[in-house]
Amino acid sequence: MMRKAIAGIVLILAQGAQAQELVIAALGDSLTQGYGLPKAQGFVPQLESWLDAHGGDVQLINAGVSGDTTAGGLARIDWTLTPDDLILSEQGCLSQMIAAYAQAPVDHLLATMEVPRETVSSYGVLSIAKREHALAYCDGLVEKPRSELAPSTTAVVGRYVLDECIFDALRGQTAGAGGEIQLTDAIAAAIGDKSVAGFRFQGRRFDCGSKDGMLSAQLFLAQQDPSFAHVIGDFLSTHHQPNVA
Repeated sequence: MMRKAIAGIVLILAQGAQAQELVIAALGDSLTQGYGLPKAQGFVPQLESWLDAHGGDVQLINAGVSGDTTAGGLARIDWTLTPDDLILSEQGCLSQMIAAYAQAPVDHLLATMEVPRETVSSYGVLSIAKREHALAYCDGLVEKPRSELAPSTTAVVGRYVLDECIFDALRGQTAGAGGEIQLTDAIAAAIGDKSVAGFRFQGRRFDCGSKDGMLSAQLFLAQQDPSFAHVIGDFLSTHHQPNVA
């Protein structure tokens, strides 16, 4: 039976008297990107003008790709959908998850990793019912628990493949941790009616939502690129301070 699923992330919705700005990433080919066209004639500028004229408070991101749309588009999905999480791997994290989702009897699939217990309060954490290869089927999901109350150290990372029913769940979801509508709360509420599993992806993840994580990601990527070797070498030699007794 064919299943309809949404790969990526649903942005956190905030409750309050004033609605937050909506951000839309326009994924597409060279026509979306505007290659070879005067700027004002591109799809994104025209859509932006139309939204402005109709009072839409929307920020548009031009994520169109010129050239090889399939390869280029897939390369942009991770940074477009989840800017805080950078996951480096030979096969993209979402590609791994889509392949696993196609084979597993699961409705909601969440990327997960093991974290130190003292850091679980920064994540959604799974209560594990059983593990099967790269999958961890869960019977509960807690958003940002205190370390002593966390059901495990298997934490959710910002990559998801979700059944389309998640949108109905979010519409009826009340505010949770931080006074925000949490995606993980909507997923947790479905457990029992829907099957939910964590997916242990292959790759290295950087939390670019923190200064430490962003700097670590930049340094790691710079180390992998020989063209930046002189930059790192010059910095280390220039800023080396000998020990002074």
